[in-house]
Amino acid sequence: MKFAEATTNGGISILSAFIDGLGGAFSIDLPLTATVYAGTRRREDRLMEAIRSEFGIKDQLTYKVKSSIPAGYGLKSSSALVLALAKASLLYKSVDIEDADLLVRLANISKAVGLSATGALDDLCQALYGGYCITDNKRMKIIKRGKLPELAVLVCARGETRPSRSINIRGNYFKVARSAENLAQRGFIFQAAVLNGFIYGTIFGIDLETVRKIEENGANYASQSGKGPAVFGLFTDPSDAKRAKMDIGFGIVTKINNHGIRYRIYDS
Repeated sequence: MKFAEATTNGGISILSAFIDGLGGAFSIDLPLTATVYAGTRRREDRLMEAIRSEFGIKDQLTYKVKSSIPAGYGLKSSSALVLALAKASLLYKSVDIEDADLLVRLANISKAVGLSATGALDDLCQALYGGYCITDNKRMKIIKRGKLPELAVLVCARGETRPSRSINIRGNYFKVARSAENLAQRGFIFQAAVLNGFIYGTIFGIDLETVRKIEENGANYASQSGKGPAVFGLFTDPSDAKRAKMDIGFGIVTKINNHGIRYRIYDS
């Protein structure tokens, strides 16, 4: 029996595109693997049906997913799933799509099935390439992307989830959002992520006590991942990240990820 498998990763927000359409994210080593094979699922699957329709795949396909990304906490689980499932399906059918075309079409799928209000091109981009990506989600263009120092990362996710499809922002945040965008454009990726997290923490709330403990344990940077509610810390020394996790009492210690999607086809 033939199987196609694709592994992507979660990420952390640099810029959240809800305010004016500019988005950014960097990849962290929290993998999600989708495995596709012939068959049908018991219940209707809007995402798989949308992928099959978009790419002209007539075969009935089913899949299984193994993920280490906490879902609904601002850590890019939806985009990791969309990309992994689409890539595995295309690989299964030996369909080759250019990266730029693939990303735009998957962003449109994400909006169509209600996974993202903006299409999350930035999140899809980091899941495809690793490192960081800055994108214009209105014009569906990649502005810049690159690699980052592979710092240790602590992510702490708890509380009620905040699905991207239901985000509603009241108030004028354009000027402060532009400040974060200017930092990102000038290459200050981590500083932009920190400011962006506090902008959205002001709007939706932020776990300041956990951020404080992360900082006290030696983090270089600490904030919320976009709309959250997950918060993160970046550390030079992984032992500091582990100590912070022990102090807080929960969390996941990982690192920045600079490799992109990985995939394979095999028989079993």
